[in-house]
Amino acid sequence: MYPLSSYVNNEFARLSVKYTPTLFGSTISPNDINQGVASDCYALASTAAIAYRPDRIKNIFITQTYNKEGIFALKMYVRGKPIVVTVDEVMPFYYP
Repeated sequence: MYPLSSYVNNEFARLSVKYTPTLFGSTISPNDINQGVASDCYALASTAAIAYRPDRIKNIFITQTYNKEGIFALKMYVRGKPIVVTVDEVMPFYYP
């Protein structure tokens, strides 16, 4: 694995610019997870484990449908207490 800075053709972009936007797609599966160059396998492994129960993934999202702003509210827990985390659809992309 090379550091992200070694990839000269990387950029951040909205997912809706690169793909047809959906929030959950037609199904939710652990096979939907693909790791890129961000070295975030610990988070992706946890997400894939939860994806065996699609209802649990859906329950994390307070925002249940895709919106044109690309902003979503999620319910997370810190020390057992629920908090709301707001995320957007901007992701890093790499082009070889």
